[in-house]
Amino acid sequence: MEDRNRKLSSEDIETWQQALKNVGGISGKESKTYSGDWALIQAVVHEVVVRLETRRRPVTEDLVGMEDQIAAINKLLDIGPGAVRLIAIYGMGGIGKTTLANIIFNQLYSQFGKNCCFLEGVRETALQKLQEKLLSDISYSGVAGEIQSIHDEIKRIGDTICNKKMLIVLDDVDKGNQIQNLIPVNSLYPGTTILVTTRDTSVLNIRGFENKFKDYEMVGLSKEDALNLFNIIRKLRLKSTEIKEGVQVQALRLQLWIDSDLINRGCITITSEEIKRGKFPDQYGCNQRLEATILSQLQNAVVVNLSALQFTDDAFKSLIKRARKLKVLTIEHNDSIHGTPTFPENSVLEKLTICDNSYFWKIDRSIGNLRCLTNLSVESCPKLRKLPEQIGELRSLQHLSLRSCFRLIELPDSVSKLELLMKLDVSYTGIKRLPDSIGRLPSLSFVVASGTLIEKLPSTMSEFRQLQTLDLIGCDGIQELPKLPISLTTLLLRSTSLLTVPNLSDLTNLVELVLSDRSDSMAGSDIIQTCDLRWIGKLDKLSKLRFCFPNVHAPTIELGSLSQLEGLTLYGLDLPTLEQLPSNLIVLELYDTRGKQVHYNGLPQLEKETVSSTSRKSREKTRCTSNMMFNYSMS
Repeated sequence: MEDRNRKLSSEDIETWQQALKNVGGISGKESKTYSGDWALIQAVVHEVVVRLETRRRPVTEDLVGMEDQIAAINKLLDIGPGAVRLIAIYGMGGIGKTTLANIIFNQLYSQFGKNCCFLEGVRETALQKLQEKLLSDISYSGVAGEIQSIHDEIKRIGDTICNKKMLIVLDDVDKGNQIQNLIPVNSLYPGTTILVTTRDTSVLNIRGFENKFKDYEMVGLSKEDALNLFNIIRKLRLKSTEIKEGVQVQALRLQLWIDSDLINRGCITITSEEIKRGKFPDQYGCNQRLEATILSQLQNAVVVNLSALQFTDDAFKSLIKRARKLKVLTIEHNDSIHGTPTFPENSVLEKLTICDNSYFWKIDRSIGNLRCLTNLSVESCPKLRKLPEQIGELRSLQHLSLRSCFRLIELPDSVSKLELLMKLDVSYTGIKRLPDSIGRLPSLSFVVASGTLIEKLPSTMSEFRQLQTLDLIGCDGIQELPKLPISLTTLLLRSTSLLTVPNLSDLTNLVELVLSDRSDSMAGSDIIQTCDLRWIGKLDKLSKLRFCFPNVHAPTIELGSLSQLEGLTLYGLDLPTLEQLPSNLIVLELYDTRGKQVHYNGLPQLEKETVSSTSRKSREKTRCTSNMMFNYSMS
């Protein structure tokens, strides 16, 4: 011993002695407390596993339909122990890419020790934060140090990963530079595995990584797996808090991707495209129970589009009662609901569309509770006969459409209370009149009443200050027009009952004007008169003009002042001559127009000219030169 002490300095001996004291002070396991060495080894292994489990990613148990997806990724990974693996999982949002990446990470991380990192939410996280977490996870000290510049950190990452194999997952990448600034491609050590999830494969085509990623597209559930999931949901009656990320439900054209992050933020959006994506064959015998189950679980739904789903009135009631965050609801092609349920007073619904529902006949008076509603469309519901007076309590309503509800015969007078209403569409309904009080609507700018039985417009029409479009095409009961507001820019009127050609000289803001007694499509006309049409020349903002009055003799019609007129169609007018046509005219159509001549002087822009007699002989030309005159006697 003395000989050994002579060979070692006193400083070395003191260092060793201190080290032994430090080791002796570390608390550990006493072997004598175990029944044998095997029991001690098991305890040590268990503790090591527990500590390693801190890197394990949370994954929902009993996932449905993931086996094939996992097998496909494992096949891509199976390229030899010394190779660098670059794998990209892509697909639409919420389809389960992150779930699959979590599963693969959990399978592999034990092979990499501390050299692994899972960077989630890359899309929404600042690049320097991502670099900081990556360095922290893969550094032995667990501390990344102070972040300098992005480029400095790329070098630090490269220096850290260049001499050891790594497992790194980049989740939800949406830009190529995110990969470049987190994974230095030239520093990857043999055996390294990089896994990227993204919605867009174009982010993989970046400098240094060209054609190096092996990509895998996430797909929806097979029909068998969808049916299996349906049976699970039916048995467990899942609550919304139990629905996890990546769960997919498919049945009877119903497929919902419900993302746990969206649930937490209350931003679930269920679009018609997603709903129509899934479909079961009829032989599975699925029925309305699935729809009712799903609709009752959409507490956090914000936008819901239900197309061709035959759920019942009870399911509709459950949806409205539970989905307190619902803002947009569309129900189309449903023959099982008969009316709206009771709407709660605290509803935040902003847009409601009920369309093509054969047996829908009633709107509940609680519709007035929808104080946030801006759009209400009830279209192609043939059994709807009336609206409740409470419709006037929708003080936020801007758009009201009742198109093609042909049994609806009147509007309640309460619509005059809709002070914010801008668009009203009652086309192809059975409505015979508009309420006289409609003129009180200060914001109304668009009225479509085409194809209705309206015989007379309210005398209050002139009181509108914002009305720009009035569509009365096919209103065959109208005999004459009242005084109309000068704000009109578009007036469309076709009626077989017109008694006279209206004088619209006051409507100087008109851009498009269609006036017709429908004799262009129906035989006969009740208007036989000589008419002064010089007032048309005062409508100097007209861009499109269509006149159809076959028995009207117009001694003169002045069009030269209409400098913005591009399209002119005349049907059946008896004109001695048609001259001084607007210089910007592009399309000229003359049908059964009796007269002697038409002058094309100064029409270099004319691209289409059609002249047709009663025998329907016509000619078209693609380009007209100036200084032309055409004799058009049609005797």
